[in-house]
Amino acid sequence: MRCPYCYSDNDGVRDSRIVEDGKAIRRRRFCNQCRRRFTTYERVEGLLQVRKRDLTHQDFSRVKI
Repeated sequence: MRCPYCYSDNDGVRDSRIVEDGKAIRRRRFCNQCRRRFTTYERVEGLLQVRKRDLTHQDFSRVKI
C-alpha cells in the first residue's frame, strides 16, 4: 500500500476491524517514512473480469476453464 501523502510503500497496519456487517475491512495504517496515519477499506468486488491478450475485458465464466 502506498502512502497517500509521500507515496512511500513502507507502511504498517496498526489496527484492523470488520465493518459494514462483515462486508469490508477497515485498516488503520502508519507510514514509516513520513510518520502519518491513513485509513484503507478493503471490499470484495462483485463481478470478476478477465483481461484478454488484446487488452479487452470480458466477464469471468467458469465454463470456459
